[in-house]
Amino acid sequence: MWTGLVVFVGIMATSVDAMKTPSILCIIHTSKGSHKTRLAVILDTWAKKCDDVLVFTDAPLEYDVPHVYFPMMNTRDHSWEKIRRVFRFAFEDMEKKYDWYLRADDDAYVLVDNARTLVKEHDPEKPAVLGYRWGFFEPRGYVDGGVYIVSRAGMKVFNDIMKNDTICPDFHRAEEDQEISRCLAKVGVYPVDTRDKLGRERFHHFHIDEFKSKYLVEFIKQNSFYGYKKFPEAISDTTVSFHHLTPYEMKVMDYLLNQLERKRGKLDASVLTSGRSIFSFLS
Repeated sequence: MWTGLVVFVGIMATSVDAMKTPSILCIIHTSKGSHKTRLAVILDTWAKKCDDVLVFTDAPLEYDVPHVYFPMMNTRDHSWEKIRRVFRFAFEDMEKKYDWYLRADDDAYVLVDNARTLVKEHDPEKPAVLGYRWGFFEPRGYVDGGVYIVSRAGMKVFNDIMKNDTICPDFHRAEEDQEISRCLAKVGVYPVDTRDKLGRERFHHFHIDEFKSKYLVEFIKQNSFYGYKKFPEAISDTTVSFHHLTPYEMKVMDYLLNQLERKRGKLDASVLTSGRSIFSFLS
């Protein structure tokens, strides 16, 4: 049963060239406490490069941005229930159709141009899900929930199968990434290998500073689908996303990748991998 209040406010203006392909709808997961902090920074930085933006949250937004909200599902534990409803709304109820649907947490920074380049290698008419690939829970792994991208055909498949409670049941759980991967795997859709030609990851679940943790390194070694690479060798210079960032770090990253690009020539994601941390040079 589809429950919860759903509200949609008109499509956000975009700075992306209308002729640019493939098209991407960015779907951002946030909550009321982050509307004026994390979400505000995202909308002022990387989200401007999306073709359109849809926010899903637990309360009405204080400004005119397209959003759906679920006041009765206001904790992380409702993530699986919410993403089902949001993806149904984005694919079935929104008039405009997109080639790709990019879902991101509100503490993620997405290099949308790199995402667009990556998806050009794939056919949106074939079911696909792209992101960081974990090697547990499902025999062929699951796609990490920090940032992942679903093709138009993949969205159709997911919207079809989640109407079947036997294949894709609706229940109360936080780990939406594991559940969507499990549902898609039942119909033969598995996470795509998104590493570059050197085997470096393009989607990054952890903050760079988190790699200092020996526990985390062991966790990655045991659970990553493709194994562990040391920092900075693990970071592709065609990286699509970073995760667990503060709003300040997002602003700094956006400045490095966009303002300096115009002033000093084109930069790629490798500029963020020098030194002890991508932000250590500021301290």
